[in-house]
Amino acid sequence: MSEPFSTPRMVELEAEIAVTRVQLVSTVDALARRLSPGALASDASKQARQGAEQARAAVEQLVHDATSAEADPEASTRARVILAGAAGAVALVVAVALLRRRGE
Repeated sequence: MSEPFSTPRMVELEAEIAVTRVQLVSTVDALARRLSPGALASDASKQARQGAEQARAAVEQLVHDATSAEADPEASTRARVILAGAAGAVALVVAVALLRRRGE
């Protein structure tokens, strides 16, 4: 039986294929980890925490602007309008809920 014929270029190509195969497996494993339910849930949780922190900071700034004597007058007025609008929206939701409950 004769040995298979190979050239240095064929050996080089086989080595490149082996390296590419290892890289592909590594990429697929990384994608599988990144797209796993646990990883997706963790990312969503992290984004929710960041959003909640940003909302909390924004509300704190509004309250500060609305109540602080040192606040810029325009910022103070804007903050009071926003807070009054939010309070009105909450009152409207509560009123609708009470009316629906009363109608039942």
